[in-house]
Amino acid sequence: MAWSLPVMLVLLIFVRGLMGLFYAAIPVVSAAWLADRFPPDERGAAMAKLGAANAVGMVLGPLLAGVLAVRQLSLPMYLATILPLSACLLLWIKVPATAVQQQDEKPALTCTDPRIRLPAITMFLAACTIIAAQMCVGFYAMDRLALNAHDGARVAGQTMAGVGVTLIVTQLLVARLHRVPQLRMIALGALLAAAGFAPLLLTSTTPGLLASYSIAAAGLGMLIPSAQVLAANAVGTHEQGLAAGTLAAAQGMASVVSPLTFTLLYQWHWRAPFLLACSAMILLSVLSFGRLAKRRSASVRGP
Repeated sequence: MAWSLPVMLVLLIFVRGLMGLFYAAIPVVSAAWLADRFPPDERGAAMAKLGAANAVGMVLGPLLAGVLAVRQLSLPMYLATILPLSACLLLWIKVPATAVQQQDEKPALTCTDPRIRLPAITMFLAACTIIAAQMCVGFYAMDRLALNAHDGARVAGQTMAGVGVTLIVTQLLVARLHRVPQLRMIALGALLAAAGFAPLLLTSTTPGLLASYSIAAAGLGMLIPSAQVLAANAVGTHEQGLAAGTLAAAQGMASVVSPLTFTLLYQWHWRAPFLLACSAMILLSVLSFGRLAKRRSASVRGP
C-alpha cells in the first residue's frame, strides 16, 4: 500500500522530531562525561577530539548517504537505523556501569549564571554563524557565482566538504594546544572566523568561496571545544551535566532563531547574513578579550 505525499511528509517530520528529541541528550552527556573523567588541563584535548569526531560524521555521513542513494533511496534510511544501534552496543560494551554516579548534591546552575554566560554566548553565536553559512552557500553560489542549480549544488557540496575537513584538522590541532587559555582561543577563533567571512562581501569566484569558508571554519573549530572546556572548568563536578545542557540549549536556540532570520536577511540583501556573521564574531572576540583583560588585572592586583 503506497502512502500519499502528505502522510509521508507528516511521518518524516515526526521521525525527524523524534530523532532530535533523543539526539539532544548525546552532546550533553558526552561533554559532561568527558568533564568528569579528565582533569581541567586535559579537558581541552578531549573536547576537541569529540568535536573532530563530530566533524568526521559531518563529512562521511552525507558522502555515504549520497553513494547509497544512487543504488536505492531507502538504503540511507537503513544506515541511519544501523549506526545508532551500533553506537548503543558500543557504549554498552565499553562504558562500565560505574561510570554513572549518583550525585548527592543537587545542582543549582541556571542559564544566567555568570560562570557560564560567555561560553553560552559563544555557543549561540557560533551555531548561528554555522547555520548561516550552511543556508546561504547554495544561494551564494547561484546568485554571486552565476551558476545554475546543478553546478551551484556541486560547488556548495564541495564547499561544505571543505568546511568539514577544516573542522576536523582544526579541532585535532586544538587538542594539541591544550596549554593555550580557552578565553584566548575563543577570542582568536572569533577573529579568524570574521576574517574568513569578510571576503565573501567582495569575492565572486569559486576559489574565493572555498577559501573564505575554510578560513571561517578554522575559526569556528577553535570556538566550540574552547567554550565547552571554559564552561566545564568554571563549575563544580555536580554541575557538569547542567553546564553542558545549557550550552546545548544555546545551540538549539540558534537552530530555531537562525533559519528564519538569515533567510529574511538574504532576501533583503545578499551581503546581510555575512555582515551579521562577521559582526557577531567581532563582538564575541571583543567580549573574550575584555574578559581576559579583567582576569589579568585581577591576577596582578592579587587577593
